[in-house]
Amino acid sequence: MGCVIIENMDASSLDIMHPTHNWPLRFRLPPWTEAVSQSGRISIRPFLSSPHTRDDQRTPNLEKMMYRYLVLGAGRQGTAAAYDLLRGGGDVHLVDSSEEAVQNALTKLGLAPEKGHVANFREKDAILPLMKDSDGAVFAADYSLNLELTRWAIEARCHTVDYGGNHDVVNDQHLLQVDAEAAGVAIVPDTGLTPGLAGILVAGGVGRLEKPREARIRVGGLPQDPKPPLNYSLIFSVRGLTNEYLEESVVVEKGVKTTRPSMTELETLRFGDREFEAFLTSGGVSTLPETFAGVLDHLDCKTIRYPGHANLITFAFDIGFRSEEIVEMDEHSFVPRAAFEEMLLRSLPHNPPDETLMRVSVKGIHQGKEREVVYEMVDLYDHDLGFTSMQKTTAWPGSLILAMLVEGEIKDRGVLYQERVVDCNLLVDRLAERGVQIDLIERDL
Repeated sequence: MGCVIIENMDASSLDIMHPTHNWPLRFRLPPWTEAVSQSGRISIRPFLSSPHTRDDQRTPNLEKMMYRYLVLGAGRQGTAAAYDLLRGGGDVHLVDSSEEAVQNALTKLGLAPEKGHVANFREKDAILPLMKDSDGAVFAADYSLNLELTRWAIEARCHTVDYGGNHDVVNDQHLLQVDAEAAGVAIVPDTGLTPGLAGILVAGGVGRLEKPREARIRVGGLPQDPKPPLNYSLIFSVRGLTNEYLEESVVVEKGVKTTRPSMTELETLRFGDREFEAFLTSGGVSTLPETFAGVLDHLDCKTIRYPGHANLITFAFDIGFRSEEIVEMDEHSFVPRAAFEEMLLRSLPHNPPDETLMRVSVKGIHQGKEREVVYEMVDLYDHDLGFTSMQKTTAWPGSLILAMLVEGEIKDRGVLYQERVVDCNLLVDRLAERGVQIDLIERDL
């Protein structure tokens, strides 16, 4: 790795600079150790009175300080998650079925070739040994793989997070609760932006009210310089995008979990002096209805877009481009939905400077008054790191949660509900350390 520059040191961590990329890396030390500076040299030693010191006073194995992480998927989110785990001092290995994707990620992260692995995610013999060699894993590939990967992770006793987004897959993962708990493994599905961070913020808002009543999530990733007609750019998978628009939106209404058609219930909202629209989409609430049905009378999640976007997408779907039935035409055949997705791929900008808008509102009664708790974020593309805002706000909640699992800050085991086990304030603080600022506003109504 070469020489490093010590930027800051305290008894619990070291801040250093990556020698080739000038990236800040923080090495968190185990609770039974401290960093000591003597004559310009840094040493790590156990506390003399540590309850973890063995009876024979032998020094604990300090190699355990660096945890090994496996990132399955070397695309946008996987690369951003790997960066953050490296920043925290982890030993990170990346896996992808594409050799090009692996090489691109290694180059961006400044990692040696042996940190990359080309493998088919569906081949257990290739993936399971890598899991067994790892303390934790991020699933950053297609959500359809997550259930089988979860089974292998339990067998390997490897803690995991994923960026899922599909209710059925997450429900099936939770059926593995007994197996995961017996193995001493923590599995946390849906740890992205929405689902993920937004749900943890809902839990944070609920915890600030004596009698919470309703929660509304509004979130969207947008180009900073929108181009008509859709005023949108592809900042994640096109199939993931159309899934959000086509699958049913899960909501809580009158205290009961139910569904509504996506692309409906259009509303207008403002961030500063800018006007946007928002509409129901699928996947954003994850397990929130199970956690808060009976607690909240109302819960929904809407996607933010520039005005007019919803009408254009709805028009395309209404004339048949939602269909997955084969259409025969002039001796050729095509699938309308696949054709629509291909046209989006060809016509929309890819990865321009973007921004992520989020507003999570929880209302209820506190100290006898109507009160609203709001978490709000406007995050921008990072030109220094070369990461989109969507990468940061999606990948980093998951990487942070995985570090909490591996390092023992979250001690629960099994298939976990993130809104029940993740400390909202801690997650917000750690995102702020990474430049992702979430503002908390509390007001009487």
